[in-house]
Amino acid sequence: MASHTERAAFMTKQLDVAHAHCQDVPWIRVTSKRFDAIAPRCFMAGMPCLLNGSRWSESQVRLLEPAKLSLHTAQRTRAGTIGNFLSHLNAYATFAEMPLPAPSYLLVLEDDASFTADLFCLLPCLINNVQDVSLKTSGMPFHVMRLGCWGRFFEEDRIVSRVYRAAYHTTPNTNTTPPDQRVAYGGAHATIVQRDTVVELIDHLVASGIMPIDVALRESPGPRQHPASQVGHGRFSHAGKPNNTIGSRLRSYVQKTDAVWVTWDDAHLPGWRPAHPAGIRTK
Repeated sequence: MASHTERAAFMTKQLDVAHAHCQDVPWIRVTSKRFDAIAPRCFMAGMPCLLNGSRWSESQVRLLEPAKLSLHTAQRTRAGTIGNFLSHLNAYATFAEMPLPAPSYLLVLEDDASFTADLFCLLPCLINNVQDVSLKTSGMPFHVMRLGCWGRFFEEDRIVSRVYRAAYHTTPNTNTTPPDQRVAYGGAHATIVQRDTVVELIDHLVASGIMPIDVALRESPGPRQHPASQVGHGRFSHAGKPNNTIGSRLRSYVQKTDAVWVTWDDAHLPGWRPAHPAGIRTK
């Protein structure tokens, strides 16, 4: 986690309380691990940013940047977008490479996430709700689900009560547009991925190129293909055989819940916002 230890201590306290709350529930086992954020330093448009702790090299990351981000974005914004994207990607890849027996699910909590003490007890139901929806609508398990997103929710995306497809929508983004209407399904402060589909998710994200992570985790309008995937070292692959075509739609959902919310007080969030993953093993 980043150097602002006050926020790190608060997150650790939340996790300890949640652990204690469901420690006597026999079918839930939770293991927490702290990940430091990737905090790029970007100095010049078009040049690679300096990285810390990324499994992808600076030159590889540069290949994954779209031109708008690399050439036409303020360096601070560019660094934040890259850092948040890679922090999530690193967490997913670490989870994917865990030796068996590994947790069934990974919950990534960014350090601006707050949650109720009973969150871990609620997770099996929340996950099963979305898993059932994905299996019934697509015949396959979900790639990613997010809890408590902010921004616009569209009624046509609602599948069952409080479960939505995280579909792609073009939304107005002007000075007169209320902040909660400027983006659909915003935020990745509480994101769940699963062991069975995490490699497909990583391949999809790398093929898409770097973008705000909450945008990357929405359904794509169609198959995605990034030029970097034509370069042999630009892809994540367990078997060492990268698949250069991501032809399937990302199975992405949002579960509305009052158990998780995002803390908006930036005065208490100096520096970077790292990911804090917790692996959840269910029987």
